[in-house]
Amino acid sequence: MKCWMVTNSVFNALIIATYWVATVTLIYGIFKTLKAFVKAFYEQNRKDRIQIIMEPEPQHLVDVFDV
Repeated sequence: MKCWMVTNSVFNALIIATYWVATVTLIYGIFKTLKAFVKAFYEQNRKDRIQIIMEPEPQHLVDVFDV
């Protein structure tokens, strides 16, 4: 009977360890995915800002003040 209790506790420890590894892996994956989304959003935002800065001034606004 004592052998069964030792085996049972070993199995319980393995199950708990497996759940911990799965939980940590899941949390790590979620954070890595969120980091990738934030980085992609930031890069897209930066490209849009650069494009807005680099656009030439509209010509018709310059002509109005050219008297």
